[in-house]
Parts: sequence; C-alpha cells; structure tokens
Amino acid sequence: AQASVSDWITTGNVGTRMTLGGGFDARASLGWGYRIADPTELYGLALRPDGFLYRGTPTLLPETNRNVEATLSYRARDGWGGAGASVTVFRNDLTNLIAPRLAIGDSVNGRPIREYANVSEARLQGVSASTEMGLSRRLKARSTLTYVHGENQVS
Repeated sequence: AQASVSDWITTGNVGTRMTLGGGFDARASLGWGYRIADPTELYGLALRPDGFLYRGTPTLLPETNRNVEATLSYRARDGWGGAGASVTVFRNDLTNLIAPRLAIGDSVNGRPIREYANVSEARLQGVSASTEMGLSRRLKARSTLTYVHGENQVS
C-alpha cells in the first residue's frame, strides 16, 4: 500500500593496484554504492536469535555510501603455495544508514521490540589484517582480524 518512488543514485568504484617489488603489492579504491531496505526491514515482524522482536518500518530511505580503502600485502612463494599477509584500512561514510533501534516502551509478551530506522549520517572506519600459510600441498591456514568503529555523525 506504499506509494511508488524513483530515485537516481550514483554507484561504482575505481581503484588502482601497484606491484612494489619484493613480494609487496599496494591497492587503493574509492567506491559509491547504495542499499535498499529488504522486505523484512520494511514490513516484517520477526523474532531474532538475540531475543528481540524486530518490526519493519515502511518509510525507510535507501542507504548510500562512499567507501575509501587502501591495502598493503606481501606474498612469499614456496613449494606448498607460500605464505602471505595483508593489512587494509578503510572508511565508509554513509547517508541514511539502515540500523535497528530499541522501540521505547513497546514489547510483546515481555520481549523488547526493535525497529529499523535511518541514521542520517554515519561513519564506519577500521582496519583488517589477514595471514595465510600453506601447511601442505592440499591444506592452507588463514586467519583474519578486523576492527571496526562506527559512529553517528549527527549526535
């Protein structure tokens, strides 16, 4: 029963990659994107594993973002496929971020309710590091660690 709307949103990305020598590579990228709310976020009512009941919000706007990231990686080769490591730093500036919030004063059978809302300006930034090592010809171990900090840029 919602009115149809149309909107033009610029999307895409551009990047560059450089071989630095000695097994090192560098990569940088800039991207623009969007995400429309899924039907659950718009109209749903569902109990989630975190114990909250989630209800949709039909007035959600599309989420748009600009992402900037840079990566430095190293790759060593040997008879088992080698080893490598990489570190990526990133920053994502978002407009109308779709996020859950507590519906103050609402509950169903004592269960708290969360609803979806737009955060007009938000920022996610952080760092991700990974390592990889060949343990045998058919077995490889990989580990990844990521730290992300998010903040509401309006409040």
